[in-house]
Amino acid sequence: EMKERVFSFIGERPGLLLKTFHSFGATFLRRYAECVERKDNFVIYDDHDSNHLLDLIAANYSVQKSDLKKLKRWVKQYKQSLEDESQLPDDPVFLEIYQEYNKSLINYNAFDFEDLIFQCVRILENNQYVADYYHNRYLHILVDEYQDTNMSQERFLSLLCGDDTSLVVVGDEDQSIYRFRGAEVELILKFPEKYPDTEIVRLEENYRSTENILNAANAVIANNRARLGKTLFSNKGAGSKIRLIRNNDENEEGDYVTKEIKACGYDLKDTAVLVRINAQTRAIEESFRRNRIPYLLIGSLSFY
Repeated sequence: EMKERVFSFIGERPGLLLKTFHSFGATFLRRYAECVERKDNFVIYDDHDSNHLLDLIAANYSVQKSDLKKLKRWVKQYKQSLEDESQLPDDPVFLEIYQEYNKSLINYNAFDFEDLIFQCVRILENNQYVADYYHNRYLHILVDEYQDTNMSQERFLSLLCGDDTSLVVVGDEDQSIYRFRGAEVELILKFPEKYPDTEIVRLEENYRSTENILNAANAVIANNRARLGKTLFSNKGAGSKIRLIRNNDENEEGDYVTKEIKACGYDLKDTAVLVRINAQTRAIEESFRRNRIPYLLIGSLSFY
């Protein structure tokens, strides 16, 4: 039956497909849900749903409230690692709850967010007809932000690739900042080892920043222990020198920004303040309002 289903798709024209890992996984599972004991009209649990289900199951076990967060974090990490035995918890109760949790997902015809990759890997590993179909369907695969992939995503990608698949990954090992979400920078560092015919193309010219900024960046990332290596450069000239400003708290920072705007002499319409996270805008807004500086907030919601 699976062989007939796969062959019925072969006549489809591949064309160009743009998706995230998880979006592709959801589409994949709609076709092959029965391989992992679900129906194709399954639901996808978000973190709130998954945590609620774990709460209900854990209530039947002697799990302390202080351990609940640890349990929920471990369940995610364990699936992201494809159930790597080195990730097994010291508490055997965790494993019992995990097994009960997965049974409940089947009973509720549901997948959690990690399943959108994890279960696809299981299907491709256990169904050669499915794997052969995808090996022939996608002749060229490109993955962006590869430094942020985790073990399950890397395994999923490798199972989609056949002997003749052209695989291109784009990434920067020095920008790997999502270890707390399961990202493994080693995957991009060891990519040339896994694929011996790899050609590395370094995109070292920066079209946005000046040389002073890039020299500072080069000096910082040179301290990273594991790197493929690169040297950033710019043709935009040296530019202004970098100033390092130390403020004691966010309110002092907001007042400093206001002071700089008043001193620079530019029209307000030609002045922008860039922030790293939305939470930083509140102190700046408060300082602007105290100093009667009109402003427009873009990409976030005003506190006022």
